[in-house]
Amino acid sequence: MNQVIKTTTADGKYSYTELAPDGETLYNHAVFLNRYLSEIYNWNENKITPGSWGADINICRVGYALRYMNTQSQKIPQRVTNCLPESRIPHVNQHVVCINCRNIPMTTTTYITDIAREVHKGWRSCYKYWVTYKPWETNFMYNIPHNGLYSNNKSERSEQSFDELTIEQQQLCIDIALYVVLSISDCCCLFC
Repeated sequence: MNQVIKTTTADGKYSYTELAPDGETLYNHAVFLNRYLSEIYNWNENKITPGSWGADINICRVGYALRYMNTQSQKIPQRVTNCLPESRIPHVNQHVVCINCRNIPMTTTTYITDIAREVHKGWRSCYKYWVTYKPWETNFMYNIPHNGLYSNNKSERSEQSFDELTIEQQQLCIDIALYVVLSISDCCCLFC
């Protein structure tokens, strides 16, 4: 993976080189998460670089989720790999994503939904910091967001709890939560 200049997210909460439980850095997971979301949402993949809004936001999303999972360690599921191979999408970091898992009803996935709540908290915290402090203005390490940072939609979401988000935004957080569980468990097929 890319060499990363040792740094932290703009708010100082997470080191880019901090290791996740699977041995990957949080920065690498930010890149992998970007690719994962681009695949499942059919987005054009924007390259994430150290000091970018994309890197910080994904590191905060993953970091908040991992911190929550660590406090709930008795709930971290055992590795499960019972999905059919044809239902998996291969991943850059050799993990697999089961395309069937994205259709789990939210009411039956309390643990994933709890992680998704933390993902949204991570996004909110990072967004508010970047909007308030504009780190690119005071530290050359951080880059001004290419598409701008402020929008009414983002500003509104930053004031909402997970439960107040649209179904589409909740699903995005759930998909990120599934990715985080995937990085711990090798397969997100916890409920197949």
